[in-house]
Amino acid sequence: MSRPTAGPGAAHREYELRIARALRAPDAIAALRVERADPSLSPVVADMLAAVDERGFQLGALLVAKLRFERILRGSRAAEAWFDAAPAEFSHRFAAYHAAVPPTAVFPDAEVDTFETFLGGAFRPPRPPRPLRPPRPPRPPTARKKRSEPAS
Repeated sequence: MSRPTAGPGAAHREYELRIARALRAPDAIAALRVERADPSLSPVVADMLAAVDERGFQLGALLVAKLRFERILRGSRAAEAWFDAAPAEFSHRFAAYHAAVPPTAVFPDAEVDTFETFLGGAFRPPRPPRPLRPPRPPRPPTARKKRSEPAS
């Protein structure tokens, strides 16, 4: 069954694509304004974009980026080690990923897989873990010597 190319369903799809693109931009509000100014917009999509609250949109964009970033770091020890070792480099690569790849993952594993695909499998190897010290065995109680009382 083919999907309709015109009508309210098509307008809604176009709106979602434009919103998703603007959410991933480095300046989400500026990107939203560019989308609103597009002369090729249908009146329906133009009305939908006009109704978007800019403050709420900016907050939403920050939350989307934060959640994606956290899913990657929590879903991969290698990514976490890379971020610990070179935070500026990791953040730069994440920003490129975030701008280029629409968010589709819900769980960390899927986000990590998508990020690794974007990088071409270029995760840095994790640093070796620090060796853990074994717990110290409890010390046996020491017997106290009784002091001898001075002779009187």
